[in-house]
Amino acid sequence: MENDPGSSFSCCRIVSYLPEITYSTDEYPCARDSQGGLQLSGRGFPELEAVFDNHFHLREDGLFLEAVRQFRKEGGTCINLTSLPDHELGVDGYYQKIYDRTVRMAARIRNETDVKVVVTVGPYPLDYFLFRDAGREPVSEMTLGIELAAKLVSEGVADAIGEVGRPHFPVDETVYSASNMVMSRAMQSAREAGCPVILHTEDLDCNRILELERISLDAGIRPEMVVKHHSDPLTLPCRSGIVHSVLATRPNIREAISSGKGFMMETDYVDDPLKPGKVIAPFSVPRRARAVMQENENWYDILHESFIKIPGRLYGIDRIL
Repeated sequence: MENDPGSSFSCCRIVSYLPEITYSTDEYPCARDSQGGLQLSGRGFPELEAVFDNHFHLREDGLFLEAVRQFRKEGGTCINLTSLPDHELGVDGYYQKIYDRTVRMAARIRNETDVKVVVTVGPYPLDYFLFRDAGREPVSEMTLGIELAAKLVSEGVADAIGEVGRPHFPVDETVYSASNMVMSRAMQSAREAGCPVILHTEDLDCNRILELERISLDAGIRPEMVVKHHSDPLTLPCRSGIVHSVLATRPNIREAISSGKGFMMETDYVDDPLKPGKVIAPFSVPRRARAVMQENENWYDILHESFIKIPGRLYGIDRIL
């Protein structure tokens, strides 16, 4: 998830504005039936067993299940529901509240839709400022959040630890070093729990990607179990084993495909009633999949790797299909 640089993050509870979403398939003629409607044979893409969004936030006071249904209506089948920070909750019992909310939403999605859910929980990098401003020691508090996340993974309630890492805007050396400490601890816990770790950082070039790989190796986790969320597709050719999860805009996906490297797709949807469709709309991944089908002869190989092979290796194929 990305916020405005330098701002104090808060998830406001606003329920009065829920935008009306309209669906257009003009860009995607292969998605129409003979009457011009959406053609959703089977689970939307009859040639594919899954259509997976690797980074998806939800709020109980946002669109919530309606956003999931929009994703499903376009052909999506599985999301990685990632815990969303809410600094209005205060610091006492913060991570227990955030994770309980995430797990509760995942249960409702499974019970009330046919969309499958991978669950990722962990301390968001900007939580550093929440604890610092409350007079708490940020690294210690965030480490407790990592330990609780790892416990949920060991219990089979969650599937990955994240999104952890560094703020995506410039910070001083104290914050940067502390964030690296938290990120390294999350990697160690992910190694011990046998799960992936999802990273949120500033924009990276190849040198910084390799730096992350060195941190992961020092923490004892294979780079292939480290996912760079919101990854710049220009870094896919970097000589690193770190997994790239790319925001599913048309230019990004075209650039990612041109690299010849494997990647996952994500919307980083945040379900904010005041900013509908941020970061991009919840149905963007299946729509982008249709564009990939139209533009690439080897579309099946591209989409199978993005939606099934890579996430199946990371989270378990039974969680995806």
